[in-house]
Amino acid sequence: MKRANKQKASQLRRKICTLISRMEVLLQEVLRREDMVKGTVYQRRRRRRSKEPCGKGTADVGEAFSYSDEGKTIHVALGGLNRKRLRECVENYRRFRVARAELCSTWRELLATVDEMESVRRIRLEDLRRGSSPAKRLRRV
Repeated sequence: MKRANKQKASQLRRKICTLISRMEVLLQEVLRREDMVKGTVYQRRRRRRSKEPCGKGTADVGEAFSYSDEGKTIHVALGGLNRKRLRECVENYRRFRVARAELCSTWRELLATVDEMESVRRIRLEDLRRGSSPAKRLRRV
């Protein structure tokens, strides 16, 4: 292997090790055992009609939850639900999805790096026939 190729291969090895370490961290997030709820908790603001002549009403602020079911967004008021627990479960789901997305992109980057490593390390058969030491061991059949 040429000196430049050895250096490139060394850089690629380091990059592969870094990507594998990153994937281990992301897999730890994916493998957590916490409950998850798909959706979003948000502040809902509605204006109440006023009986005053100026027409300005008071703002009614409350929390709501929305999620998608079969392509339709469903909004739910949070009355009677454990809001703190729901927020935790929604946050767990968000972290899971972020980790999954990063895991996919890291995996693609790892495969591209492995492919590049292959191209750096691969030599042609003619290179073995030019009198290098491995060529002496290789006999033409």
